[in-house]
Order: sequence, then C-alpha cells, then structure tokens
Amino acid sequence: SVQLSAFSSSAKPKPQLTIATAVPKGDRQKVMLDMLTQLGVARIVPLTCEFSVTRFNGKTHEKWRRYAVEACKQSRNPWLPEVSAPQSFSDFLNVHEGELLVADAGGASMTKSLYACSEAIVLIGPEGGFSPTEHSKLLQNKVKYIELGPYILRTEAAAVAAASQWVQYTKTLSSS
Repeated sequence: SVQLSAFSSSAKPKPQLTIATAVPKGDRQKVMLDMLTQLGVARIVPLTCEFSVTRFNGKTHEKWRRYAVEACKQSRNPWLPEVSAPQSFSDFLNVHEGELLVADAGGASMTKSLYACSEAIVLIGPEGGFSPTEHSKLLQNKVKYIELGPYILRTEAAAVAAASQWVQYTKTLSSS
C-alpha cells in the first residue's frame, strides 16, 4: 500500500522556449537533452537540414524521450519537455508559431531581440551551419538572428547556450 504524505502543484513556467535543432552526433545528443531539460525548455524539435550529418529515426525519438525523463527525475523538474517528431527545415518554417530566433555568429544579443516575448523558438543549425537555401528561407520568414557568444559553437553547445540565456532573460522578466 502507498500513503501520500504531501502534495504540491506548480504552474507551468511562462514564457516558454522551444529549441528546434539539427541532431548532434553520437553521445552529444544525450548531453544536449539532459541540459535542455534541466534548464526548463518546453519543447525540443529535431530538424533535418541540408547539411545535417546525423539522421533522426523512431529509435532516436524514443531515446530522446527517455533522456528527457531521466533529466526531469535528476533535476526535480516537474515539467517534461515535449520531444516532437522530427521535421524537415522547410516544414518547420511553414508551421511554427512564436517569435523565431536563429543562432548565428553575426546576430544581436538574445535579450535585445526578445523584448517581452511570451514564447520563443530558437533554431540551431547543424555543425556545417544552415545552407544558403535555408538562410534564404529564414530571411523570407523575417527571423531575428541572435548571437550566443563570441565563438562558433557546436550544435549541442549552441542549444544549451540559448536555453541558458533564455533562463536569464525570464528571470529578469519575473523580477521586474
């Protein structure tokens, strides 16, 4: 028999962040999912880009969900991020909702790009970057390019840097 001694509830954090990312290589996937979950990302969307090296399949999808569950347990995060089915870069651009930010070495700071967004999506490209065709599509969608630091980051590092900056941004919103 089980006896419940205490119960608590917590509201889902607002604003929410979606990370739409190319799939990193090998073990870097687990590291990325673990850290994104610990940082409270609401949704993770695996993207297939022209320069993607690693492909996402049903087995990978199940692993990503398992990694997110493990990270929630470890970090005591009550909110499991949604791990979406993989999408092509073009399909994602056609159906996204929210402020679209793209990690790029030439962009503005993330906090200057947000100005009180209720929800944001950060796109992270593969290690080779987005292709010229993909950049053209991004410009057509009027995205905002953001810089995550002074150096070019690997896919998983860029995703974690974006989530970390988002956490700092939302802290400043809640304290003002």
